Amino acid sequence: MIESVAREAPKFSSTPVSLAGAPRLTLTPQQFADDANAAKVINDWLASVDANTRVRWALENLPGPFALSSSFGAQAAVSLHLVAEADPDIPVLLIDTGYLFPETYQFVKQLEQQLGLNIQTFSSPQTVEDFEAQNGRLWEQGREAAVSPRSASPRGSPDCAAARPKVERA
Repeated sequence: MIESVAREAPKFSSTPVSLAGAPRLTLTPQQFADDANAAKVINDWLASVDANTRVRWALENLPGPFALSSSFGAQAAVSLHLVAEADPDIPVLLIDTGYLFPETYQFVKQLEQQLGLNIQTFSSPQTVEDFEAQNGRLWEQGREAAVSPRSASPRGSPDCAAARPKVERA
């Protein structure tokens, strides 16, 4: 069941909005999908609050466990900051293909220290050198050839079990 909210919170606020009057999600995912009114009540309320409140609402109302994946591009800092403020223990997953720019590794370390992120890095058990000896320099063969093997392996191939998390805490 969804409880409606009488007040609207400001869209942009420097003070956290209380979740006391927020709609509560008590439906199963299927019930929610079948109930357009329930979706509208929650979507309308979420549209009326700031991003920080949306994150806190999601963490309190949606089933966990939670994780956030990031490529650590410059725009990632905002979502990482929001999640770290709400729950610094949420794992932040980084797929390290071995081909990240040195600046990316520096940015990861910087954000980890500044935001207290719980970064879990996953990489292929195969070194870049061994991979290139076996497959060649795939980036020279075009985007599709270069992106697929090393980034897909830790996430979804049979090698997934072999992919090892490297938890590096400062």
